[in-house]
Amino acid sequence: MASQEAQEVVGKAKVALTSALIRAHAPPARGLAELNEILKFLDATFTQGSPTNIQKCKQWALRVVVNSPELVALFCKYLAALASSFASEKGGGAARVAEPQPQSGRVRQPSAKRRCLSLLYILNDILYHTKVRMSDESFAKNLESLGPVIPSLFSSTSSFAKCPKHVAKIKALIGLWEQGKYFSDAFIAELRAALDSPLSGQHDLSSEGTAVAKAAKTSNFVFPSTHGDLSTPWFDLPAGNMISLLRQRPNRPMNPSDIKATVLPTGPPPGDLVDAVKKLLVDVDKIYETEVNVNETRPDINQMGEEFRNDETAGSTVGDTYYGWSRNFCEQMKARARG
Repeated sequence: MASQEAQEVVGKAKVALTSALIRAHAPPARGLAELNEILKFLDATFTQGSPTNIQKCKQWALRVVVNSPELVALFCKYLAALASSFASEKGGGAARVAEPQPQSGRVRQPSAKRRCLSLLYILNDILYHTKVRMSDESFAKNLESLGPVIPSLFSSTSSFAKCPKHVAKIKALIGLWEQGKYFSDAFIAELRAALDSPLSGQHDLSSEGTAVAKAAKTSNFVFPSTHGDLSTPWFDLPAGNMISLLRQRPNRPMNPSDIKATVLPTGPPPGDLVDAVKKLLVDVDKIYETEVNVNETRPDINQMGEEFRNDETAGSTVGDTYYGWSRNFCEQMKARARG
């Protein structure tokens, strides 16, 4: 099983890729469909690293990713995070036993090192197709401009101990790229150096994610221009766009043509809203934190999924849930209904 830190890096990379795909496609549901498709192709490749499965990943990348430098960067960061996760698995060099199939007995899935190799082979297929078949060097240049991302992928893939044949395959791939002049000599040398310092790139990816999270909490918050895209149909808009209609006509059905992206005010948001966003970011960090503060009082969870603590001041139990339907909120709504 991969380490918790490696899983956090994978989760952050996946979230970043998801957001970029949603922004790049209209309606947003199409971006989610593209994400689900590549996840399905990658899972199939990790289960059986066949040329057919690798080709499916390549075709998806050619159709969705290669024409966008942002998507190229986030897709490669996700692949590097996956490789780091595989490399952190205990006993990663050994093959795993998959679920038994009817009349087939025990099925051996590829080992962690084989799954890492599959990630390199996906990149290799994309590189060959863009540079040789399409005579387009933009994808290779984008990879070279990603800094430590691609070297970290090679570091993770070569980190398995006592696997000379495995390392020889990686060196052969680098030699193939050098022969085809896919990258500059300096970048090829950087990839070879990554083989001599396995896993050095993991810290770069992890620290990068931490820096982004800290920057989000300390940056100046501003309203987006709209809540949802103006070209998005009503059924794909965020549910918050219905609030104004509910307030205007609480007892009448909503007309779908009236549900549109809300134009938000310009300027800085109210202080209480900024505080709520910062509190949310702190709560998100707690979900993925790797260390536990033993001096911190942790809430208990009841059967309704509510967090509750004993309030020493009020002498009562204060409940809360992820979705915001706290007891205090319900009491406020009841009081408002009573007038």
